[in-house]
Amino acid sequence: MQLGNVEISRSGLMKKESSLRMDRNWMVGMGGKPINRSDILMREVAEMQKALHVLQIRQMKLVELVNKLKNKITLLGGDPEQLEIEF
Repeated sequence: MQLGNVEISRSGLMKKESSLRMDRNWMVGMGGKPINRSDILMREVAEMQKALHVLQIRQMKLVELVNKLKNKITLLGGDPEQLEIEF
C-alpha cells in the first residue's frame, strides 16, 4: 500500500520512515536554517563528483590490469592484438 512517499507493508511498518526522517533532518541544515535550491544543487554536484571519482579509480585499475595481461601475453610469446575464440 502506498501512502504519499511512504510505502506501508502488510505488518503496517513504514519502510521509508528512516529515510524521510533523515531527509527532514538534512533539510534543516547545519545552522538550523532551511536549505535553499542552490544548496541542494551543490550537494547533488558533490555527490556526482564523488561517484565520478570512484569510477575513475575503477577505470584506472582496469586499465592497469589490461596492460599487465598484455605484457604477460607478450612475455609468453603471443600477440596481444590476436583474438582467441574458445569453443
